[in-house]
Amino acid sequence: MNIEYRDKKQSRKLIKVMFSAYEMKRIFDRVYKNMAADVNIAGFRPGKAPRKMIIETIGTQKLANMAIQEALREGYLEAIRKKSISPLGNPSIKVNKQPSFIEGDKDGLEFELEVDVIPEVTFTKDYTRIKLPHSKEDAVVTKKELDVAMEVLAQRKADLRPVKRGAKFGDKVEITFQGYERHVALEKLASKNHPLILGSKTLIPGFEEEIVGLKKGEKKEFKIQFPKNYHAKDVAGKKYLFKVTVDNVEEIIIPKINEEFAKSLGAKSLVNLRSLIKKNLEIEKRNRDFQALEDALVRELAKIARAELPRTLVTAEERRLRKLVEEVAQNQGISFEQYLKNIETTSEKFSADIVRQAATNVLIGLSLRAIAQKEKIKLSENDSLKKVVTWLIDKVKK
Repeated sequence: MNIEYRDKKQSRKLIKVMFSAYEMKRIFDRVYKNMAADVNIAGFRPGKAPRKMIIETIGTQKLANMAIQEALREGYLEAIRKKSISPLGNPSIKVNKQPSFIEGDKDGLEFELEVDVIPEVTFTKDYTRIKLPHSKEDAVVTKKELDVAMEVLAQRKADLRPVKRGAKFGDKVEITFQGYERHVALEKLASKNHPLILGSKTLIPGFEEEIVGLKKGEKKEFKIQFPKNYHAKDVAGKKYLFKVTVDNVEEIIIPKINEEFAKSLGAKSLVNLRSLIKKNLEIEKRNRDFQALEDALVRELAKIARAELPRTLVTAEERRLRKLVEEVAQNQGISFEQYLKNIETTSEKFSADIVRQAATNVLIGLSLRAIAQKEKIKLSENDSLKKVVTWLIDKVKK
């Protein structure tokens, strides 16, 4: 076997593998021997029939194809072993010449492999001198922040009580509504048993005000205009007729924040509950601060890193990002095309953004691995690149 190597790109290697006719005959004979042992021909013990009869039974072309596949496998494995190549994904293979295995044939096997490999990463400046924003890691949780957190917790533990009176701000209601344009019902402006807390401002301005005062079972018709800057451009600035039915009205009963409330949550006392909430808020603040530092770090790292990106990695990252967005659309119960409309982008722009983001993500990943290798940061199979990020943030902050 003869092997030639050439760098097609920094991240892609071209390998030429050649087997002589003699080497291919030996591979053919090996394949034949393995197959012959299982061939049953009347009048002979398994594998003991004449070679010509066995070959005719198996099929010359089948044996030839199996021999070539075996040679391709052996050649590929030997080629990457010989130069300690760590390929990314499967290689592309082009067969230039192959034997027929007919008696007298002097042709060997010649094929070319192209494999993506991890490229060298360089940096235009010292990555330990990246400037990061001032960390607020030691930020203290204020009394106001703690009070707000306690109120939010109480709201989450609120009870709902059905009422017969008209709905008012602060109540939870369920409504069924249908929007019309010139007496034509529009599916995009319809919802059944839609949950809503009056005063939450989750619907367009003026809509919730129309519900105030209505009792369970009552209906109302009104016209309302969408804001000109509404995210869905096809309805922005337009006025529609809405027919609404109130399906349910419930009063939200928020518990008082006292000792009884604290103990109902498993705390020893109200003071103990506030202490526990405060500690959680401090952890959240530190996590947010670290995330801000991490985001800033990778942005700066992408600016100073240089590498030829392997197409295999970029394509895989593009697929991953696209799948994430498709899952978001699916979870919202809308089509991918409708999701693109909702975020005011086109398929072409979305694809371009995905390609750009995928390239950035791959560059950052390669950069962090290069830093880990240079700085001898040991990464096990279970370690994420956040270990390198944490090391680099600590280094930069010193």
